Amino acid sequence: MSELEIKIGALLKLERERLQINLTDLSEELRITEANLINIEKGEIEELPSEIYFGLFAKSYAEALKIDYAATVDAIKADIEQAEEVAPPKKDDKKKPKKADDKTDEESKKPSLLLKNPTYRKIIYIVTIAILLVGGYFVVSQLIKDMQADTSMSADSNQTEQITEEPSGESTDSKYAHYDWNVPQYKKPEDLKLLLTARAESWATIFADGDTALFRNLVPGRTYEITAKYRLTLSIAVPRVVDIDLNGTRIKPVLPETGRISRVRITQINVDSFINPEQFNSAIINQETNPEPEKIEIKPVKDIIQPIEENKEPVIEIIQPVEGNYKPVEDTTADSE
Repeated sequence: MSELEIKIGALLKLERERLQINLTDLSEELRITEANLINIEKGEIEELPSEIYFGLFAKSYAEALKIDYAATVDAIKADIEQAEEVAPPKKDDKKKPKKADDKTDEESKKPSLLLKNPTYRKIIYIVTIAILLVGGYFVVSQLIKDMQADTSMSADSNQTEQITEEPSGESTDSKYAHYDWNVPQYKKPEDLKLLLTARAESWATIFADGDTALFRNLVPGRTYEITAKYRLTLSIAVPRVVDIDLNGTRIKPVLPETGRISRVRITQINVDSFINPEQFNSAIINQETNPEPEKIEIKPVKDIIQPIEENKEPVIEIIQPVEGNYKPVEDTTADSE
């Protein structure tokens, strides 16, 4: 509790007793318990549910007694401030600064006493010398490292200069004098655009760049457009009822072995062979078998031209086929049957 709350509670109690109002009646009128009203009159904030309730309950209490609560609080605050200004200083306040001054004087005297002690001074000298030695060691080691790094860099630069200064047997201008610099400019390939037009029902599965683009039964009369940047994989159940256009050109990617379109790959590399029918048979690769190309052994051809001797004409030896009697192999299958 504070002096302000005590004075406000005492003032409310005096006014209630002057008006001869019973505390029970006032409690029923304000709907505040008698215990809380007694705590307000005593100025005991700690006994209330919260400190905020003191202001609320005291204001309701004052309004019931027809007292201006705000003006009363301001007047009590002014009275308390005026009393604090008039009150003389306590005797203990004069003694406290002296104690603080005594402590500071004692603390200032301690270092001087320690410095006078010879053992303490020796310890200080040893510690300072050790710190200086350690710091000097680190500084010198860092300087040595910097010097080593500078020498290594200078050696590398000298080696590079020697390499660059070595004369080459052939100058760069003469070396690339006959080089053809007309390199064709890179041209980004067009996307693979596939159009499927079904004349009758047929199942189709199309993968574009590894993703499933079409997986369904084609509706007759409807055109399906699939676009890919790198590769297409085609599988069509009934190829004869589906028209296939690749980049605006009608193609027939039917496998010659099976007469079907099963996992036929069209990429940016072999797209021209699909568009050009003449090269189609050599371009289609059977994905099921994947036959390996035959290995052809290349034997060196002996020179049949003899060296030309002086004052003689060159002699050329012509190799003729060896004659022999060749008989056809008789068919023994009929006899065996």
